[in-house]
Amino acid sequence: MPEKSTILVVDDDNHVRETIKFLLSAEGYSLAFAASGQEALEKAAELTPDLMLLDVLMPGIDGFEVCRRLRADPHLAELPIVMVTALTDRGSRLRGIKAGADDVISKPVDYVELKARIHAITRVNRYRHLVELKKQVNQQKAMMLHYQHKATIGMMASELADEIRQPMHNLLSTIENCQEDMHGESIDSQKIATGLNEIATTARQLEKIIHHIHRLSNEPKPKTETELVDVNSAIEDALIGFQQNITLTKNLADDLLPIQADKVQIEQMIINLVTNAREALDKRDDKQMLIATHRQNGFVTIRVEDNGDGIAPEEVEHIFEAFFTGKKRAGLGLYIVQDIVKTYNGTIEVESTVSEGTTFVITFPVVEEETT
Repeated sequence: MPEKSTILVVDDDNHVRETIKFLLSAEGYSLAFAASGQEALEKAAELTPDLMLLDVLMPGIDGFEVCRRLRADPHLAELPIVMVTALTDRGSRLRGIKAGADDVISKPVDYVELKARIHAITRVNRYRHLVELKKQVNQQKAMMLHYQHKATIGMMASELADEIRQPMHNLLSTIENCQEDMHGESIDSQKIATGLNEIATTARQLEKIIHHIHRLSNEPKPKTETELVDVNSAIEDALIGFQQNITLTKNLADDLLPIQADKVQIEQMIINLVTNAREALDKRDDKQMLIATHRQNGFVTIRVEDNGDGIAPEEVEHIFEAFFTGKKRAGLGLYIVQDIVKTYNGTIEVESTVSEGTTFVITFPVVEEETT
């Protein structure tokens, strides 16, 4: 949105146009002029001004008709219009209002009053534009969160397919062995019982994975629908399927207090951080990752550390920007991480050394235990 408010002055009298130009130029407005109703419609479509000063009595298309046409145009329907008229009767003023004018000023114009009205209307209109822009930003942000969430599910589906494959193979193999034992000449009840226990254990493992996929497939809850979240539990659930070919060390403190958040979003935050670390470890033979938690001064701290490629100093300040493109860092992953952290009043810091690795440190305020 331009810094200056644009005012379109419409009057067939050149003297009036020059007078208004003289009076308003010093006020910091960007001024445009039209000498007829048709020209006014064309310039309004071209400029989308913040305000139109519209004369009523003009040859061809008069001010009333210009006003009606603007109100019928979805792109210009909310354009503030101040109608300036030599018609002093009440009926003409009402006609202007009915045509869609926001205000009607009679000639001869009191220019002190005119400047005051212009200032008030342009201020309100620019505020309205800011509200609309904020709404659009929030809508785009929600859309990005939605698509990032869906992308996370797609990534998890690929990761968890490998996680499910081996337990499923073991489950089917054990079932087949039990079936063979039951159809043999003698039934070894102890062997069958052992097999059934293995089946139950594997089934519970698969159930946990499926439950995790189901929970992640749900859209994150609004901030008003949060819950008490055990950070360690969220980390454990988020790490299902992420440990392949990586030496993962977990140092999770056992004295953590819960945080107020949506657990699915906390899991998504961890998934995005771990995914970022895995990409940084791609060329490393010795892939090391550390995830740690601890409690300090009313906060829970989460530390995600890798010994990957590291981040160049000139890139560090940009990595949380949406669609920032660095070496293997294009996309929304870290932008979403930062957004989730801010949503729940947390902070995030990054320390990185090229060729040595990167550490992300996240803190969230805890929900203190009630004392009686």
